[in-house]
Amino acid sequence: MADDMIVVGEAATGDGALAIAQELEPDIILMDIHMPNKSGIEVTKELTVLMPQCKVILLTVYDDDHHVREGIRAGAKGYLIKCATKEEIINSIRTVNAGGSLVPASLVGKLAEPQRSYLPDLSGGEREVLRLLADGSSTKEIGEYLVLSLNTVNFHLRNLYQKLEVRSRTQAIKVGQQAGLLNVAKHPVGMG
Repeated sequence: MADDMIVVGEAATGDGALAIAQELEPDIILMDIHMPNKSGIEVTKELTVLMPQCKVILLTVYDDDHHVREGIRAGAKGYLIKCATKEEIINSIRTVNAGGSLVPASLVGKLAEPQRSYLPDLSGGEREVLRLLADGSSTKEIGEYLVLSLNTVNFHLRNLYQKLEVRSRTQAIKVGQQAGLLNVAKHPVGMG
Protein backbone atom coordinates (compact mmCIF):
# COMPACT_ATOMS: atom_id res chain seq x y z
CA MET A 1 0.00 0.00 0.00
CA ALA A 2 2.54 2.62 1.16
CA ASP A 3 6.04 2.48 2.65
CA ASP A 4 4.76 3.44 6.11
CA MET A 5 1.86 0.93 6.09
CA ILE A 6 1.59 -2.85 6.37
CA VAL A 7 -1.49 -4.94 5.65
CA VAL A 8 -1.58 -7.47 8.51
CA GLY A 9 -4.79 -9.34 7.74
CA GLU A 10 -7.99 -9.69 5.76
CA ALA A 11 -11.43 -11.09 6.54
CA ALA A 12 -14.41 -11.96 4.37
CA THR A 13 -17.07 -11.97 7.11
CA GLY A 14 -18.04 -9.76 10.00
CA ASP A 15 -17.23 -12.41 12.58
CA GLY A 16 -13.92 -13.04 10.82
CA ALA A 17 -13.07 -9.34 10.98
CA LEU A 18 -13.75 -9.29 14.72
CA ALA A 19 -11.62 -12.37 15.34
CA ILE A 20 -8.69 -11.17 13.23
CA ALA A 21 -8.82 -7.67 14.73
CA GLN A 22 -8.64 -9.08 18.25
CA GLU A 23 -5.80 -11.41 17.29
CA LEU A 24 -3.67 -8.95 15.31
CA GLU A 25 -4.62 -5.67 17.05
CA PRO A 26 -4.21 -3.39 14.01
CA ASP A 27 -4.06 0.37 14.33
CA ILE A 28 -6.50 0.95 11.45
CA ILE A 29 -9.14 -1.25 9.85
CA LEU A 30 -10.66 -0.63 6.42
CA MET A 31 -14.12 -2.12 6.84
CA ASP A 32 -16.72 -2.88 4.20
CA ILE A 33 -20.28 -2.17 5.34
CA HIS A 34 -21.83 -5.28 3.79
CA MET A 35 -20.27 -8.58 4.81
CA PRO A 36 -21.74 -12.01 5.43
CA ASN A 37 -23.16 -12.76 8.91
CA LYS A 38 -22.53 -9.32 10.43
CA SER A 39 -22.44 -5.87 8.85
CA GLY A 40 -19.39 -3.65 9.00
CA ILE A 41 -21.42 -1.19 11.06
CA GLU A 42 -22.18 -3.91 13.64
CA VAL A 43 -18.51 -4.94 13.72
CA THR A 44 -17.46 -1.29 14.13
CA LYS A 45 -19.80 -0.90 17.13
CA GLU A 46 -18.33 -4.00 18.74
CA LEU A 47 -14.75 -2.98 18.01
CA THR A 48 -15.21 0.44 19.62
CA VAL A 49 -16.09 -1.39 22.85
CA LEU A 50 -13.62 -4.28 22.62
CA MET A 51 -10.69 -2.37 21.12
CA PRO A 52 -11.13 1.38 21.54
CA GLN A 53 -7.53 1.98 20.39
CA CYS A 54 -8.34 0.49 16.97
CA LYS A 55 -9.67 3.00 14.44
CA VAL A 56 -12.12 2.00 11.72
CA ILE A 57 -12.53 3.55 8.29
CA LEU A 58 -15.63 2.35 6.48
CA LEU A 59 -15.00 1.71 2.81
CA THR A 60 -18.22 1.23 0.90
CA VAL A 61 -20.18 1.84 -2.27
CA TYR A 62 -22.92 3.64 -0.30
CA ASP A 63 -22.84 7.42 -0.04
CA ASP A 64 -26.39 8.04 1.17
CA ASP A 65 -26.93 9.95 4.40
CA HIS A 66 -28.33 6.90 6.21
CA HIS A 67 -25.16 4.85 5.79
CA VAL A 68 -22.86 7.81 6.52
CA ARG A 69 -24.71 8.63 9.75
CA GLU A 70 -24.91 5.00 10.88
CA GLY A 71 -21.20 4.51 10.24
CA ILE A 72 -20.20 7.59 12.19
CA ARG A 73 -22.62 6.72 15.03
CA ALA A 74 -21.06 3.24 15.18
CA GLY A 75 -17.70 4.82 15.92
CA ALA A 76 -16.02 4.90 12.51
CA LYS A 77 -13.31 7.56 12.28
CA GLY A 78 -13.57 7.75 8.52
CA TYR A 79 -15.94 6.99 5.69
CA LEU A 80 -14.72 6.45 2.14
CA ILE A 81 -16.50 5.51 -1.06
CA LYS A 82 -14.95 2.54 -2.90
CA CYS A 83 -14.26 4.68 -5.93
CA ALA A 84 -11.70 6.62 -3.84
CA THR A 85 -8.23 6.69 -5.37
CA LYS A 86 -5.29 4.87 -3.81
CA GLU A 87 -3.89 8.24 -2.74
CA GLU A 88 -7.18 9.22 -1.06
CA ILE A 89 -7.24 5.93 0.85
CA ILE A 90 -3.61 6.27 1.96
CA ASN A 91 -4.13 9.92 3.02
CA SER A 92 -7.29 8.90 4.90
CA ILE A 93 -5.43 6.20 6.79
CA ARG A 94 -2.69 8.68 7.72
CA THR A 95 -5.25 11.30 8.85
CA VAL A 96 -7.18 8.84 11.02
CA ASN A 97 -3.98 7.33 12.41
CA ALA A 98 -2.86 10.82 13.46
CA GLY A 99 -6.08 11.23 15.45
CA GLY A 100 -8.23 12.97 12.89
CA SER A 101 -11.59 12.03 11.48
CA LEU A 102 -12.31 11.87 7.82
CA VAL A 103 -15.40 12.19 5.72
CA PRO A 104 -14.90 13.07 2.04
CA ALA A 105 -16.08 16.53 1.00
CA SER A 106 -18.76 14.94 -1.17
CA LEU A 107 -20.32 13.44 1.97
CA VAL A 108 -19.87 16.35 4.42
CA GLY A 109 -23.07 18.00 3.21
CA LYS A 110 -24.99 14.84 3.98
CA LEU A 111 -23.98 15.07 7.63
CA ALA A 112 -24.83 18.77 7.80
CA GLU A 113 -28.31 18.29 6.36
CA PRO A 114 -31.19 17.81 8.78
CA GLN A 115 -31.68 14.11 9.33
CA ARG A 116 -34.25 12.60 7.05
CA SER A 117 -35.72 9.17 7.23
CA TYR A 118 -33.84 6.70 5.09
CA LEU A 119 -36.18 5.61 2.33
CA PRO A 120 -34.92 2.48 0.65
CA ASP A 121 -35.96 1.84 -2.92
CA LEU A 122 -38.73 -0.70 -2.34
CA SER A 123 -40.97 -2.05 -5.07
CA GLY A 124 -44.73 -1.64 -4.73
CA GLY A 125 -45.05 -5.30 -3.79
CA GLU A 126 -42.35 -4.99 -1.12
CA ARG A 127 -44.05 -1.91 0.35
CA GLU A 128 -47.39 -3.71 0.43
CA VAL A 129 -45.84 -6.76 2.10
CA LEU A 130 -44.19 -4.47 4.69
CA ARG A 131 -47.53 -2.76 5.44
CA LEU A 132 -49.25 -6.12 5.85
CA LEU A 133 -46.44 -7.36 8.11
CA ALA A 134 -46.97 -4.28 10.27
CA ASP A 135 -50.68 -5.12 10.41
CA GLY A 136 -49.73 -8.51 11.87
CA SER A 137 -50.49 -10.62 8.81
CA SER A 138 -48.89 -14.03 8.42
CA THR A 139 -47.12 -15.05 5.21
CA LYS A 140 -50.17 -17.09 4.25
CA GLU A 141 -52.54 -14.16 4.92
CA ILE A 142 -50.33 -11.82 2.88
CA GLY A 143 -50.43 -14.28 -0.02
CA GLU A 144 -54.21 -14.61 0.20
CA TYR A 145 -54.78 -10.85 0.43
CA LEU A 146 -52.43 -10.02 -2.45
CA VAL A 147 -53.37 -13.14 -4.42
CA LEU A 148 -49.75 -14.31 -4.51
CA SER A 149 -48.15 -17.71 -4.02
CA LEU A 150 -46.20 -18.33 -0.82
CA ASN A 151 -43.04 -18.46 -2.95
CA THR A 152 -43.74 -14.97 -4.30
CA VAL A 153 -44.47 -13.61 -0.82
CA ASN A 154 -41.24 -15.17 0.46
CA PHE A 155 -39.37 -13.65 -2.50
CA HIS A 156 -40.71 -10.19 -1.54
CA LEU A 157 -39.80 -10.83 2.11
CA ARG A 158 -36.20 -11.78 1.22
CA ASN A 159 -35.81 -8.66 -0.94
CA LEU A 160 -37.41 -6.51 1.73
CA TYR A 161 -35.08 -7.84 4.45
CA GLN A 162 -32.06 -7.31 2.22
CA LYS A 163 -33.00 -3.75 1.27
CA LEU A 164 -33.83 -2.81 4.87
CA GLU A 165 -30.72 -4.65 6.11
CA VAL A 166 -32.68 -6.70 8.66
CA ARG A 167 -33.12 -10.37 9.52
CA SER A 168 -36.63 -10.60 10.95
CA ARG A 169 -40.21 -9.35 10.60
CA THR A 170 -39.92 -7.36 13.81
CA GLN A 171 -36.76 -5.60 12.61
CA ALA A 172 -38.35 -4.91 9.20
CA ILE A 173 -41.36 -3.28 10.84
CA LYS A 174 -39.16 -1.21 13.15
CA VAL A 175 -36.94 0.02 10.30
CA GLY A 176 -40.03 0.63 8.14
CA GLN A 177 -41.55 2.79 10.89
CA GLN A 178 -38.29 4.72 11.43
CA ALA A 179 -37.97 5.31 7.69
CA GLY A 180 -41.54 6.60 7.43
CA LEU A 181 -42.58 3.74 5.17
CA LEU A 182 -45.52 2.83 7.41
CA ASN A 183 -46.89 6.33 7.99
CA VAL A 184 -49.82 5.70 5.71
CA ALA A 185 -53.32 4.47 6.38
CA LYS A 186 -53.34 0.78 7.13
CA HIS A 187 -54.77 -1.52 4.55
CA PRO A 188 -57.44 -3.86 5.83
CA VAL A 189 -56.33 -7.43 5.55
CA GLY A 190 -59.89 -8.70 5.34
CA MET A 191 -59.18 -12.04 6.93
CA GLY A 192 -61.96 -13.54 8.96
